[in-house]
Amino acid sequence: MSPRRSMTRAALLGLLVLTAGCNMVPVGIQDPAAKAAALSAFRAGEAQMQCGRGLDCAVRWNEAKPAASRLVVAQRWDDVADVVLGAGYDQDLTWFYLGLAAEGAGSAQAARVYYDNAIRRSLYGAGYACVAAGMTTCDGVRLPDDAQKLLAANEARQKAAGRGRQQQQQHAGLTPAARAYVDNLAQVRAMQLEPRDQRMATAAGQPATCPANFRC
Repeated sequence: MSPRRSMTRAALLGLLVLTAGCNMVPVGIQDPAAKAAALSAFRAGEAQMQCGRGLDCAVRWNEAKPAASRLVVAQRWDDVADVVLGAGYDQDLTWFYLGLAAEGAGSAQAARVYYDNAIRRSLYGAGYACVAAGMTTCDGVRLPDDAQKLLAANEARQKAAGRGRQQQQQHAGLTPAARAYVDNLAQVRAMQLEPRDQRMATAAGQPATCPANFRC
């Protein structure tokens, strides 16, 4: 076999490995100190989308979004925040997920900030809105409507519970409206996202599951 033909065969084999395997990409904040600082700011309602709205940020969020939606369904709220903030993409859907995570973690005041950010980004349109960004799915989320609905439910419960810290802790967790949304997201994933993941994994000869904090 000639050297040229051997190199061609090797290149083809390498391409097959890349296209057939399950390329697991870690998502979230990898540095422990940076992660701790980001989660602390998240709980205080001071989270920042550090990446912004560039194309590279959109790519990072596209890689992280499947993990984020799985973690929302699993109600692993700190992990949701970690994945969202690790991507750092300034978009209505990312802020909406952060609002759900804050509410689920019992940080109702922070949730109000993040839901409001989601509404504002959605109304801005252009690159700030999931639908305007050209994505075929926003995980079944209808923005700004869903964010407005959950913000109203959050404010109604806070008004009923009072503003004291002790009362807020007693009423920590998702509002019924938010819990219904999470249940709906689980159904959306079951109908739309999981079959796609399973087909990709089967074609690659890999298990159909993917670790929650990885993009497969």
